[in-house]
Amino acid sequence: MSNKQPTAQMQPDIAAYNLKVDQLCRWSDAYYIHDAPSVPDAVYDQLFREVQAIEADNPAIARLDSPTRRVGGAPVKAFLPMDHGTPMLSLDNALNAEEANGFALRTAAALGKDPEDVRYTLEAKFDGASCSLVYENGLLVQAGTRGDGMVGEDVTTQVRTIRNVPLALRDKVSCKVRGEVLMTKAQFEKINAEREASGEKKLVNTRNAAAGSLRSLDPKVTAKRGLTFKAYSLLMEDGPSSQEGTLAWLKSQGFDICDETSVVQGASGIQAGFERMAALRASLPYDIDGVVFKVLDQADQDTLGFTSRLPKWAIAYKFPAEEQATTVEAIDVQVGRTGVLTPVARLRPIFVGGVTVTNVTLHNQDQVRLKDIRVGDTVIVRRAGDVIPEIAGSIKENRPSEGLPEWEMPHLCPSCGAQVIKVKSSHICTGGVSCPDQKLYRITHYGSRGCMDIDGLGESRVEQLIEAGLISTISDLYALTVDQVAQLEGMGLRSAQNLITAIAGSKGRGLSQFLAALGIEEVGSSTAKLLAQQFGTFDALLAATEADLVALRDVGPATAASVIAAFADPHFGQECRKLAAIVQPAAVAKVSEGPLTGKTVVLTGTLPSLSRDEAKAIIESLGGKAAGSVSKRTFAVVAGAEAGGKLAAAIELGIPVHDEAWLLAMDAETPKEDKIDHSKIEAEEVMSKIEASPRPTWDSRIEIKDAGTIIDAMTKAGLPIGGGKTEIVCIVSVGELPEALVATPTGIAYHFRPVEFEPDFWSFAVGNYYLVTGCNADRLHLAKQAGVDLDATKVSGRHLARTKSDELSKMGFDDMLRALGITLQGKTQPAAGQDASGQGSLF
Repeated sequence: MSNKQPTAQMQPDIAAYNLKVDQLCRWSDAYYIHDAPSVPDAVYDQLFREVQAIEADNPAIARLDSPTRRVGGAPVKAFLPMDHGTPMLSLDNALNAEEANGFALRTAAALGKDPEDVRYTLEAKFDGASCSLVYENGLLVQAGTRGDGMVGEDVTTQVRTIRNVPLALRDKVSCKVRGEVLMTKAQFEKINAEREASGEKKLVNTRNAAAGSLRSLDPKVTAKRGLTFKAYSLLMEDGPSSQEGTLAWLKSQGFDICDETSVVQGASGIQAGFERMAALRASLPYDIDGVVFKVLDQADQDTLGFTSRLPKWAIAYKFPAEEQATTVEAIDVQVGRTGVLTPVARLRPIFVGGVTVTNVTLHNQDQVRLKDIRVGDTVIVRRAGDVIPEIAGSIKENRPSEGLPEWEMPHLCPSCGAQVIKVKSSHICTGGVSCPDQKLYRITHYGSRGCMDIDGLGESRVEQLIEAGLISTISDLYALTVDQVAQLEGMGLRSAQNLITAIAGSKGRGLSQFLAALGIEEVGSSTAKLLAQQFGTFDALLAATEADLVALRDVGPATAASVIAAFADPHFGQECRKLAAIVQPAAVAKVSEGPLTGKTVVLTGTLPSLSRDEAKAIIESLGGKAAGSVSKRTFAVVAGAEAGGKLAAAIELGIPVHDEAWLLAMDAETPKEDKIDHSKIEAEEVMSKIEASPRPTWDSRIEIKDAGTIIDAMTKAGLPIGGGKTEIVCIVSVGELPEALVATPTGIAYHFRPVEFEPDFWSFAVGNYYLVTGCNADRLHLAKQAGVDLDATKVSGRHLARTKSDELSKMGFDDMLRALGITLQGKTQPAAGQDASGQGSLF
């Protein structure tokens, strides 16, 4: 006899169960009765499953009003009831490959077949509102929503307004057709645009829009919404013997069905079909949230049968949830390179939209307040496709009864302890370069491409220099020595020398690059270029007032205030002045005003003689801005052949529309001295960069007196120089000691015969010149010699397609000049393969 005592069975927590059912009922009513779901599907499904599991283990406590006992919600009283007769059932869900495979195995076992021998139809799981249509003798007599599955709402009048619902079948039969009422993505966007224009609240999503439109008490509203119906089920005596046959019959009677329907076989077919539909999902004209698989043969369906709420012969394999609920465990603050503080929600890890999300940016305190997010909150995380995850909002009813405290931005910087101030919607650390987080980002940004372009000064290298105590500010870079840098881990003498050379080479960079490198809030590369062109020198910009800045085109009050505040800051402003003294940024010729100054012109269609880039260059040379879209602020539209929506928008807004001749005439009538010569400005910037840092290669140059002949020969050969282009052309051989001919659009040409190979000079040439070499391999070889890692498509310039080759051409400098019809004596001569016009066969 055993002495083992029987284990007491765990008693169910009835109170907890009732709370869950009450919650589920509220969510169910919001979804089915009011067409206003308060939580994502995934959250509802999760709680639904929890309640199901409790009831399965404890059937005695299961409530009769539990949503697990019915499919949907009760019909609203505003509609007459419609008895479905045969219930409109829901489908079981598979949320991953394991659950889908489990369905296939259960189905095969019940049918006594091998899992790979069972065939299924694949259909899209439409994201709309279920609807049943009743036909008698081929005529539509009644239509209803699903309701609770047994009784729905009679929406016959509303359904009759849906254009693709047949009012009469081609065969005079009596049947019930079931399907989904949808709103297409295009129709949804159109309606929301109209509602936004009229000041109405926008619709939430296509599913809610379809359901709300179908259940509108006014059929005229339903008619205006442009709904569509997709059929997928048929109840009819002596109907087709398979689901495939059912869909074919429905199509023959004039119904729209799922265009992507196919037949798949076995568990492997289910998975492959699911993946195929997932790839198609974004391109479909309507929203779907999964794929439905139904056992193909009616006889097999009859064998499998039903449970109380769903068929055993079908499964809805759902896509990864694009919305999920999780908990905010903390809200941390990150300090950006410009000192802006950004709150970041640390979440309990959640799988949503195909990825695991643990952190979500909250942007600023205003957004935290707007969405009312607090530490401890249950929040809805949304992610669609490749979109960055975001928190849509919090589920306030899940908060504890005592509430949760509001989150506050800290008054002191979490990185350096300096005071935090609020500017508009941003909170900013006043620590400047003394702030460790700003220090790393500011120095890294300073040396990045598009700024001072210091090769080898990436974030990891900057971090090394800071940790070693070698730099504390940006200006400290220019005091570094080769011996100091060589001591860093992973740095040898040669690498150290290259870095020091690259830092020194940044001296004399153009003013626009220097301004962009400073990392002033609101001053990106385009604004930096504008400021450089308007003020010419750094000292002139320093002397500018806020009014001077606001007066500039495309500079608003926020940008102006940011620039003034940056230079006035006792730490950052002093560092900017110190850097300017060291770097001596190259001055830029100040631009004068043109006839289009301060005006925006939009180009549309194909112009007779000008390319889009050429037309844009003329607009900019006249002081204007070439924009991509038409608005009330547009000054004029220049339209060519096949002009589309932009032309129509201009006519609707009453904006003047001109042809190409208007632009050319304005260009011709504008005195040269009044034009903004962007080509000259950019060429002078490059020349000033070279002259600001003399080197042996530059010193080897010999100026060519008759440069115009050289430039004419290059133009005839198809090289992008002159004619409004801004390229500097460099003809160069690629031996151990390159020889080069350089010409600029400003009419200057030099012959270079260096006595040593200087990597920095040639890396600068590769990055800034349009290089003309024998073949693609030549260009890559030169880039490699200069220590520049460039993509093959980028080495040769932007305008001229050149023949690719995997081997060096071994073409010498003189051979290249002859191929282009160029002599250094100032004469051109046709080379082999050229016609009389001088157009070379190489091009």
